[in-house]
Amino acid sequence: MLAAPSNSASPLPLCPHCGASCVEPYRPEKQWEYAGEAIKLLHCPACDGQFSHPLPSAALLEQLYGKDYDYSWYRDHYPAKFLDALTRVWQYRKRGLLRGKRILDYGGGLGYFSKALRLFGYEAETRDPVYQRSATGQATAASVAAAGEKWDVVVCHHVLEHAPDPGAFLTGLGTLLAPGGSILIVVPNADSLGYKSYGPDWIWHQGPFIHIHHFTPRGLRTLVEQHGYQITGENYFERWDANTLADVGMTKQFQNWDGSFFTAPKRKRAALRNTARRFGALLLSELLFQGSTVKRPELLYRIEPGPTQPH
Repeated sequence: MLAAPSNSASPLPLCPHCGASCVEPYRPEKQWEYAGEAIKLLHCPACDGQFSHPLPSAALLEQLYGKDYDYSWYRDHYPAKFLDALTRVWQYRKRGLLRGKRILDYGGGLGYFSKALRLFGYEAETRDPVYQRSATGQATAASVAAAGEKWDVVVCHHVLEHAPDPGAFLTGLGTLLAPGGSILIVVPNADSLGYKSYGPDWIWHQGPFIHIHHFTPRGLRTLVEQHGYQITGENYFERWDANTLADVGMTKQFQNWDGSFFTAPKRKRAALRNTARRFGALLLSELLFQGSTVKRPELLYRIEPGPTQPH
């Protein structure tokens, strides 16, 4: 992980997504503080992405994910996350995105997606170094991947936006691929209707400490191509935990319902209740917003090493 620059008043950096030098402060009056560090958001007019500045330090991220991050939400919403994983497998198969049998779910936390893949007959495992180092993950995580292990497909659901250096992260993923393999990079869409409507208040924004980067399709395309990959698939999705109806059309109502989970005396029951509401909104979003696919909340790029990238 990259440490934060010691002088927050230093010149603004190049955009880590597209490399442009025209970055500017996003809401200059606003900054966030955690673990003794103050961080702002920068905006790149060239690709329209955002990113945290200065970068969170390694010490901050270690405290955030090792001690303070609450993984209980994922455990309490396990049925919803697993149903979402099954839906993803079906969608990816339908679009021809899962080529080969050996699939690595990298950064997949509790392992919903690899479990869903195995039900469809794939050889799949989850590796999540950050989760495995956490207090929760130490008790439940699977074994660490063997050195030199190769995979036909590496899937990263909502991982890249957490990486301080997304380019180095992409390069590292390439070393996990078998010949002819591919990577599915899935991120919140910073060009989505929800993001454009609510900015840092959008449900999947979660900046600047958790989500360090906010990628538009333009920025992510430039980033992956600059690191030697070619894009062989582009898709946009509505999801149960971020969809246009719930998080744009009925924002206040769903914010109240979602927030009630954290104060409910029986959280698993509250999770099931909110899950039903959100899946209902997902189904309606699929029907109501079919004509605006590029404005959906989730972006997926299928990428492969280009001819100039070493395998």
